[in-house]
Amino acid sequence: MSETGLDELIDDLENMLDKARDLDGEHDVIFSDIFTESFLKNHTGFSSLEDFADASRFDWTTPKSFEAIPNDELDVFVRKNSQFNSWEEMLETASSEYILNQLGF
Repeated sequence: MSETGLDELIDDLENMLDKARDLDGEHDVIFSDIFTESFLKNHTGFSSLEDFADASRFDWTTPKSFEAIPNDELDVFVRKNSQFNSWEEMLETASSEYILNQLGF
């Protein structure tokens, strides 16, 4: 590897480390940042979070109304309309993809 290539690799690793430090701790992230158009197109039959939420017929307008959605009913909707078995699985996958994207992968 040339010295220039090594320098570029070191810079890339330092940038990745900086991004990882920025992600450390707790952060408020909105659903639309996690459930991107790309994620929804790849994993559901929907092209937007709004379309997905509207089709569910649940109230997603506020955190309180979302928390009131029965988990078992949300899981049924997710199973029928995505490649996931539960809302938790869908959220974990979307969150992992979000983090990888933030790190530059």
